Parts: sequence; structure tokens; C-alpha cells
Amino acid sequence: MKKAVNILIVLLMLPLCASRMIAQTASERAIDSMVLADMETARAPGAMILVTRDGTPLFEKAYGTRNAKTREPVTSSTLFLTASVTKTVTTTVLLTLCHEKGISTDTPIGSILDSLPSEIATLTIHRILSQSSGILDHKPTRKKWKNDPMAYFSHYGNKLFSKPLEGVFSYTNYGHVLAGLLIEKISGSPFEETVQKQIFDPLDMTRSTYSVVDEQWNNHAAAHRAGKAVKHGYTFPMIKSSASMFCTAEDLSKFAACFMNQGQHQGIQVIPEMVIQQMSGLYTPVGVLHNYFGYPGSHYGYGLMSFQYKGRSFVGHPGETTTQNLLFAMSPDTKTSFVLMSNAGTFPFIRSFERLAEIFLDPEETMDSEETSIDADDTEKSLSPEHIQAYKGGYFTPDISGDRRADIEVYAQSNQLYLQFSEEDAHKLTWIGEDLFRYDSPQLKFPVEVRFYRDEKGQVRYLNHYWRTSVRMMKK
Repeated sequence: MKKAVNILIVLLMLPLCASRMIAQTASERAIDSMVLADMETARAPGAMILVTRDGTPLFEKAYGTRNAKTREPVTSSTLFLTASVTKTVTTTVLLTLCHEKGISTDTPIGSILDSLPSEIATLTIHRILSQSSGILDHKPTRKKWKNDPMAYFSHYGNKLFSKPLEGVFSYTNYGHVLAGLLIEKISGSPFEETVQKQIFDPLDMTRSTYSVVDEQWNNHAAAHRAGKAVKHGYTFPMIKSSASMFCTAEDLSKFAACFMNQGQHQGIQVIPEMVIQQMSGLYTPVGVLHNYFGYPGSHYGYGLMSFQYKGRSFVGHPGETTTQNLLFAMSPDTKTSFVLMSNAGTFPFIRSFERLAEIFLDPEETMDSEETSIDADDTEKSLSPEHIQAYKGGYFTPDISGDRRADIEVYAQSNQLYLQFSEEDAHKLTWIGEDLFRYDSPQLKFPVEVRFYRDEKGQVRYLNHYWRTSVRMMKK
């Protein structure tokens, strides 16, 4: 009799088990479909996707090859260049050191670092970490500057600083280099040694490094442009604290698990809770380029962006060069992390991220959906004459020359706004939200968003294009 009851229970459970298996297969099929579509658009030969909760994998899969020339496959142990996600780790280390030494983020960096240009020396740690420093994103052109950041700042001096941009979101890789210099000065040890001690060793991030510069190095993802393997462009010494970390998806998920566990790993407080709160702050409004987590209402904190997708709160950071891409996001409320790595640039896998977020955070809402909602709210809106007048004008992009002549023009034609970079390069702007526009670019593989920022009087004062800000030429 007991045996018969057990058999009956098994039979009754079969439809439920079958249903779960079908649902799981449908989810995996939806993920594969979107990742492969993103790979095709980006012309990325390989990708690595990892979703974890409380450090436990929910979905992990390697796609394609890590090198189009050798055809070697991507594996779970393949290292990818993290590019700007490097800033997340660098910021964590710097803030941890500041916490230990009692250094406030309102401290001028010139009180810690010697021999800085006078105007840059007055900037605070807050300005550096919140991407509101006014330091220009000017790439060094000589080897000696690429090898020595202090030589770079010494050579260019205050030309690297733009007062009109201080306090305004304008992304700068080279301004964040100062965070690495602060780490060395405060710790009294080399940058890489300090990161190893503070983060890599305590979190068992055994596959994370800044030293992958040999293109023949074993099992790292080569960079790719137009489907061909090329050398990585962001691995020279100066930029190591800003964009040169290599790691695996698993290592990055270990950092995420610690961050979302109030900074603890195996009972040890690796990251102070105050540091986590500081990094998750809402300091600098972004709200542009949702392809890079710049959803409406997003803010830059310290080394992380805070944003919302479908009502859920995330912190994370994109990492991109022209030859690779990474999206790293954490959902602290659910302790779920998302790592999407690919070995080609200019096309972030935002569609894949959104599909993963929907499946693993809101499965009941999205199980039957085959369409992504990425452009659901991007319906074209009509501009009034007042709106047109508010945005029209010339904008100059601060650079080391100090030239303040307009290099961007916003003009109107038949009640339609256009963005012009040159006589041959003009684009129709589509209004998609408050002070937010987009245009289709022949060079990029997604619509480019443009945001206008206003001053304290409510007047349009700035234009942000591809996360770099230009200043409006105000009439006297």
C-alpha cells in the first residue's frame, strides 16, 4: 500500500516537473537567442555570461571563440579586459584606504599628492570619483606620458582642467587616473600590490590581474575589431587604475557577492559598509545612453552607477573600448549579479542584460515574451517653439587648446532640431524625454542619446554627447 502511494505521488508530480523543465528550456532559449543576436550585431566572436545570486550561479555559459584567428573557445576561465569596470575596484580600494586613515572625500587631492597643477590640486576626492571633476579626457600621445601619469599631469598642467565642467557629469578616464595615484600615496605601496592585498587576495580573485599585455598570454580574450583579432588598446601603465584590469566572470561575481553582502566574505569584513554606501550614492545626474546603464534618472556615484530597470534598483558599470565590451550590474535587493563580457566593442549587450534581468528577477512577467522592451518608452514627441528656442545655439567642447569656439551647433529647420558637428556631419534629433534626444548614427550600431543639462536658473547650459559634455555659448 505504501509503495502504491509513493508511485501515485511521483505520477502526480510529473506534470509539474515537466512544466519546470519546459520553462527552463524556454528561458535558456531566450537567453541564447538574444546573446547570439548581440554577438552578431557587435561582430563579437565570443562572449561570457554569468548570473549569480548570493554567489551561486543561476546561469553560466560561454559562447564562441576567444580569438577569431586561433579559434580557441571561450571558457569559464577566460580572462576579459574589464576596461572602465576597473574603476569600480580602484574606487573600492581608495575609499577603503580613506576609511582606514580617516580621510574625507571632501579632501583636496593636492593635500595628498605633491606637484599637481594648481587648479587640479584643489579638486576633492569626491569630484574625482563622481565624474564631475572638470578634468578633460585627453589621451596622451607620447610613450613617456603613457608610462608616467605624473609626467602627463606635469606636462599639460592646468590645460587639463575646465572650470565650466567642474560639478557637471562629463566622463573622464584620465581624470580617474588620479585615484590610482592617491592609492599609491596613501598606502605607501605600488597600486597593483595594494589592490592584490585589499581585494584580490581576500576575495580569492585568483584570475584577476593588470599584467596581461602579451597577446599570446594563455586563455585571455583577444580584442576584436570588424571581426578580426587585434591588440588591446587600454593596457599601458598610466591607465591601469582606470581601465586595465583583466579578470574572469567568476572573479567579478565574487566581488559582487561581497559588495551585496555588506562587504563581508566568509565572515571577514573586506569592504567597509560605509564604502558600499558611498559608492552607491546619487551624486552626479547622468540619464543618458541607456545602452551603458544611463537610463532616465540614473546617477553616477563613486565608481558605480545607480539606475532602475522596470522598477528594480541596480548599481553597476559599463566597460568598453572600441575592441571589447563588458556590462556589470548588481541588484542588491535580490543579491543578484550580472556579468556580460564580449570581445568586440561599440555595441554593449544591453538587450541581453535586460532579458537576463527579466528572466531571473521577474520570470512570471517575461516567460512568454519574446520581445525586449528596450525602446518601449522611446516614442517620438513633438517640440514646441519654446523648446526649440531653449536648445538652439553653439556649444564648445573644452580641450587643452583652450579654444572656446563652437564645435557643435544645434539648429532648427521646419520645427525640427538638428545636431551638427561639421557641414558633412549633421543629424536629426528625435525628442524622447525631458531634455533627452537621440539620433541614428551611421558609425555606431545603436541610436545615440544626447542630453541637455540646465543651470540653477533653469536655462540649458550643457550638452552631453557620448558621456562627454560641451558648454553652451551664452549670448552677452
